[in-house]
Amino acid sequence: MLFWKLLKGKRSKKNKRENNKKTIKDNKKSTKTSKKLALVRKLYKKHNINIVRVIDNYKGPGFYKKLIGITPGWGKEDEKKLQKILSGTKHHRDFRNLRQYAFNLILNWLVEDLVLIMLRKKGLHTVKYGSDQERELLVGNKVDAVCDLKIIPKNKRNKEIYLEVIANYPTNSGYSSFWEEKSFFDLRDSKYQKLLSKHSNKSLVYIIGIVVAKGKFFLLPITPELKTEFKVKEENFGGKKTVKIDFGESGPGLVNLNNIGVKSFL
Repeated sequence: MLFWKLLKGKRSKKNKRENNKKTIKDNKKSTKTSKKLALVRKLYKKHNINIVRVIDNYKGPGFYKKLIGITPGWGKEDEKKLQKILSGTKHHRDFRNLRQYAFNLILNWLVEDLVLIMLRKKGLHTVKYGSDQERELLVGNKVDAVCDLKIIPKNKRNKEIYLEVIANYPTNSGYSSFWEEKSFFDLRDSKYQKLLSKHSNKSLVYIIGIVVAKGKFFLLPITPELKTEFKVKEENFGGKKTVKIDFGESGPGLVNLNNIGVKSFL
């Protein structure tokens, strides 16, 4: 009897230690995500765009503002609601819990919408594209890997332009982005193949990468000639298959976001 009590006590202590470690890890991730939001808000402010008004155009803006901490009041009922909304997303979440995953999705939307607004200001007829264009969190089987934005040419003889918007944030090593530190980036799952399938005689495909801390971007055309490396397993993406795209020695070649416009795609 004493043996089983001791064994139970050891298991209880072990579980408590593991739960404490998980809590500490989750708190670190939450702090990191909050810092990302602060940088996105700063970038919006720099370009005189009201970030709250942008979120107010999303489906369920009150819920999203609580989720990312712009307004207080996130509670257990919200967690239950989120769990129901994001059923079947385990593959997409990697190491993140539900709220961290949703938080990052909303951050991505905000960066995409910043690019959208700036392109429209420059006179480019730009629309949202893809499964999350309504800015609504989706169950796993409704998440797709198509582009984020589409530029529709005023002249039908010109090509349509599809844009995949990606964002990066400061690293633990002190760089403004992983791209500048490592000089490459990865596209997970079938993203690269889906982007390449959009490339044709009638359309162009670009990846636009936003270094949020600097307010700068790179623009990379996706063509069959692009040098890539297929990776069977990438730890940063939860062991998923990825395609590595190398910038080379010169790095990503960043340009100030104010300079984005028609000439960027010529």
